[in-house]
Amino acid sequence: IHFNLENLAMDNGQLHIDGYSSIDNLFVNNPKIASKDVIIKNARFDYRWIVGKRFIALDSTSIMKLNSIECKPYVSYTNDEDKIYAFKLNIPKMKAQDFISSLPTGLFRHFEGMEAQGNFSYTLNFKYNNHKPNNVVFESTLKPEGLKITKYGEADLNKINGPFTYRAIDKGVLQRPIYVGSGNGNYTPLTNMSPYLTKCVLTSEDPSFMTHRGFINAAFKESITKNIKTKKFTRGASTISMQLVKNVFLTREKTLSRKLEEILLVYVLENNRIASKQRMLEVYFNIIEWGPNVYGIAEASQFYFQKKPWDLNINQCLFLAQIIPNPKGF
Repeated sequence: IHFNLENLAMDNGQLHIDGYSSIDNLFVNNPKIASKDVIIKNARFDYRWIVGKRFIALDSTSIMKLNSIECKPYVSYTNDEDKIYAFKLNIPKMKAQDFISSLPTGLFRHFEGMEAQGNFSYTLNFKYNNHKPNNVVFESTLKPEGLKITKYGEADLNKINGPFTYRAIDKGVLQRPIYVGSGNGNYTPLTNMSPYLTKCVLTSEDPSFMTHRGFINAAFKESITKNIKTKKFTRGASTISMQLVKNVFLTREKTLSRKLEEILLVYVLENNRIASKQRMLEVYFNIIEWGPNVYGIAEASQFYFQKKPWDLNINQCLFLAQIIPNPKGF
């Protein structure tokens, strides 16, 4: 770990702090970050901090590097009549494969071995005013150019299109296996479910599921606003796509690693059109836990109403839509 202070000077009443810090072969082991060692091979932060009477800012000329990933961050905090927090991030156009190869070992284990073609760029803009909490700014934009996954890592997203065995992991304990396919007598195709069920669940969980590409910026804004107001994770912004990826390919562990992998895998699944929306929804209905040890719509219909999924009426569908576990925060 290296630290270097290149400049410390006052200029027009503002303190300027310039320098850099770098890391080589850093091992991090923390259960809140990941379940295994995280290895950062090479990282560097060239910074320029500016400190004024009522503000502190990381200038946008600062550069952060993680292996081959280079980004330009901007951070500021103003403490005047209003307290304003701002954060911007810009990743200039880079090769997708360089990005995947640069991810820290252990933090994105489901991406290890993945190969991709094409380029992408990314920008993030966040701003929060404590006196105007409902006007939070959250803009996340990824621009792909010929982006395509040519080889999957540990998480083979293609498996969602065929039969597979699903096993939930609850508090580190592997639950009973659920076969997702016609070989399971409880497996219910989307066309064999009550027409009210899809409408009720989508209205409750994810109204724009059929049109979005994995994420809803407006939901992230509402979640950020409420979580800041309450000073804790009281509202999540998970779409059905995110819940599906978390359940089928990842675990329920509340680690930074799992959440970051979830975000990236959802983007790959949705934007490479690996599975249709109908298929994703069908798998979701057949694996979701509707109560303790009650998996899938067939088990839920029998457990609560002694009915088949196609016989459910609108009130029963409304009830089922309301008892779907809604994860908070992570």
